[in-house]
Amino acid sequence: MIAGLVEKRPKHPEYRVELAKALIQSFRRDDAIAELRRVLDRHPKHVEAGFYLGVALADQAKYDEAIDQWKAVLRINRKHAPTHYFLGKVYAVKGMIDAAVHETRKALEIAPENTMAYAQLGELLLSQGKTQESLRCWQAVLQLEPRNLQALHNVGALYLNLGNVDQALSSFKRALTFGSESPLVYFNLGVGHAIKQEMDLAMEYWQKAVAMEPKYYAAHLNLGGAYAARGDYEASIGHMLKLVELAPTEVDPHAFLAEMYYRSQRHAEALAACDQALSLKDNVDRAHFLRGIILLALDRAHDALVAWAHAQEINANVVLEAARFIHEFVPDADIERAARAALTPDQKKVVASVRSLKEQAPSP
Repeated sequence: MIAGLVEKRPKHPEYRVELAKALIQSFRRDDAIAELRRVLDRHPKHVEAGFYLGVALADQAKYDEAIDQWKAVLRINRKHAPTHYFLGKVYAVKGMIDAAVHETRKALEIAPENTMAYAQLGELLLSQGKTQESLRCWQAVLQLEPRNLQALHNVGALYLNLGNVDQALSSFKRALTFGSESPLVYFNLGVGHAIKQEMDLAMEYWQKAVAMEPKYYAAHLNLGGAYAARGDYEASIGHMLKLVELAPTEVDPHAFLAEMYYRSQRHAEALAACDQALSLKDNVDRAHFLRGIILLALDRAHDALVAWAHAQEINANVVLEAARFIHEFVPDADIERAARAALTPDQKKVVASVRSLKEQAPSP
């Protein structure tokens, strides 16, 4: 239809610009650029032609050319809000965040009801660590579009970041009311309820998140931790196995799995999981220390002391950092077995540290 209109009025710039816009939307950017340059050859001060030429160039990642083009547009019309907005987008891509903020603010001064500009400014300010200012931007989006699901979620996430859990939960629940089907909303609802120590609700929301997105790593991790806190290690292992499936080359999933196997007294499987973690990355102090604990349970005290020594070489504070785990899960008999096997001063020292922590009340 647009091409037909152009054929009837080939020199009319508005029709040519409309054709170029359609070409951009059809990903025919080279054709759009050629069309817009022809318009500008005849009408060098045509603001819309200049603006869309910048858009087409930016779509091709020709950011410096796009910036030059938009600056030329602003020399003609300094109050062209879309140009300021798109300059902000491209400055952000180039990592020029201060310039991006400046241009986005300019766009809002000219067009204060531009929700996309508020959203862009909110993201930019958050990248600068300005959480409160970012929150105000997303709240401005909601004033203009109360059912904006992205804004509802981001407001909730920012409230969580600021420690206002009730406000965060309210925003997430409004997103669900207005039809959000995002597993991230369910996940963050779980986080909010977990902060409030409402673990039944937290786990219910995390279960909904993994039902919607079975590969949701963080939700599986939280569920695994929640089941472990309840002493349901078998259920925890199920989620830890999922983490290993999702990230087989990462150390943490294997280490988490090893710990859950140990807690459920499946010591051979715990050792295999720990060895797999260390095969991926050998300098993980807590993995070596956990390996030592597992080896003690397998009556391999000498190997356990070697593992503990390796852990302390990496991190002198590894025993202290494992205090709660030692107090809750390492039997006195295993520590005494290590004490009898200790020969060197360093081995005796690490066993003494472990024994001392075992005898103390754990830190809250």
